[in-house]
Amino acid sequence: MSSELSTPDIVRAHFKKAIELDPDFADPHYHLALHLMEQDRLTEAREHFSKAVEIASRCAGSLQRKGSKYTAENQFEVAKRHFLKSHEQRLLSARACYQLGLVLLELGQPQAAAKQFTSAVEFDPALTGAFYQLGRLALGRGDQQTARTFFEQAVAADVRHAPAHLELAKLIDSEEENELAKDHYWMAVNLEPTLSSKVLDNKFREE
Repeated sequence: MSSELSTPDIVRAHFKKAIELDPDFADPHYHLALHLMEQDRLTEAREHFSKAVEIASRCAGSLQRKGSKYTAENQFEVAKRHFLKSHEQRLLSARACYQLGLVLLELGQPQAAAKQFTSAVEFDPALTGAFYQLGRLALGRGDQQTARTFFEQAVAADVRHAPAHLELAKLIDSEEENELAKDHYWMAVNLEPTLSSKVLDNKFREE
């Protein structure tokens, strides 16, 4: 048997080396977790996503405080750099929370997943996928009104999110909102033709 490492082993080794060199750098934890997800090593992925969230959130807060300090000292260019870096870390936190939520769903922990998706949109209000997943979880609880709100937030963040449009077309069933539901359905189908449904086609068939 060859003693050489396989490609996945090499990838993991590189990320782990990066973590060893700088334990307070969130990126290698995040990318290692993505790699572990691809390998269906979900428990390990969860650990590294959690670590990425913790590190990135801490760094974002520290950079924000330093930016405020430099602002008070009228060092605006320095402050700007710190605020931009803080924003980058918040976005990384958002992505890590979102991916962690997906892992938790796979592990059968929907309530824990919902907390991560909620944190994700707090870090990044434009993270469409997190709103969509929160809508799906609300549907699973039978809470259609909350689900609708989340799907509306999803398409507000990204009007090209076809699955959210489709869910809205299904949820909006009052006669006075029929045109709105119809618009969502055809938007979904135009964006992703595979989402076409015979039932909804018949319901929203154009005259």
